[in-house]
Amino acid sequence: MDREDALCKQVSILDYQNEDDFILALNVTSKNDRIILAKILPKATLQETIQFVEERIQSNALDEWMKELHMSESLKIPIIAFGLEKKYPELIDKWFLNPGWERLFIAEARQGIRFRLDERGARLESDASGEAACAMPEQPRHFVFDKPFLIYLKESSATAPYFAAWIGSAELLEPVED
Repeated sequence: MDREDALCKQVSILDYQNEDDFILALNVTSKNDRIILAKILPKATLQETIQFVEERIQSNALDEWMKELHMSESLKIPIIAFGLEKKYPELIDKWFLNPGWERLFIAEARQGIRFRLDERGARLESDASGEAACAMPEQPRHFVFDKPFLIYLKESSATAPYFAAWIGSAELLEPVED
């Protein structure tokens, strides 16, 4: 298997309507996690957008060979890198209610999240047997994330993602050198 074949096998096409409306999964080494990228129009909330994507994935009617990325098709995913820290002042000075902990209170509450998606894969840190050939579509598809898009990570058995972001501007993206 050459390098291009190996790269194509790292992507699964979950739904494709057109170049501005599609859903992909990046195949990761952990069989329990999924990285979903969806270039779609957003719904009113992030939760509704994720639910819409999940419903489209469930009702996917693509033929098996249409679910694969082929070498003649293009895939461009920007490098996403950011670090966020959130403090929770509403929790400060709240007393624990757990038995045996009643004398303790919350002095500081924060969460740090660092996320990076690049050609080597995705990294999220938080402190809290046969082969077949098939015909290609007449027109190669193009999967270019050049407009706002959704990305989320979830365990295969989970009903909700453990990380989700609507990428609506270039602030979180790194420039790509052609």
